[in-house]
Amino acid sequence: MANIVKTESGIDLLQRFSVRPKLIGLQVEVFGEDGPLPGDVIEINEKDTNLKTILLTQWIIKCILPATWKGVQIGGLEVGVVFLSTDHHFSSLNLVTLLERKLKRTLRQCQQLLPSSGLTMMKEITKDSLRRLSLYESFFLSGDSR
Repeated sequence: MANIVKTESGIDLLQRFSVRPKLIGLQVEVFGEDGPLPGDVIEINEKDTNLKTILLTQWIIKCILPATWKGVQIGGLEVGVVFLSTDHHFSSLNLVTLLERKLKRTLRQCQQLLPSSGLTMMKEITKDSLRRLSLYESFFLSGDSR
């Protein structure tokens, strides 16, 4: 079977993503009860790169986690995230570590789970959540590439 390669421009990519799910509850303290809304542009302007990374990591985790899992309230938005890293400071290992910590805290509150079933559930939720994340590293070359 032949591999099919598709190419598209950046504008085509953005148009394909123009129909977005609502992110109600992403962070009520920042966006209020109803936001952000599809079409909103969010600019994060901070000199300290670590603060931006922490904030974005928290938002990514909230987005990719499921709302519920096998009857247990997880509290995520269950939406896909496309992350374009242009400064190469984003750590997927850090994201997974923070995601697992959040899940441990959430599952600890669910008292009907046995410790072993909680660990299995955490692995399942982590794997399922990471399917909703697309991480791209962007490299720009300037000048002649010889």
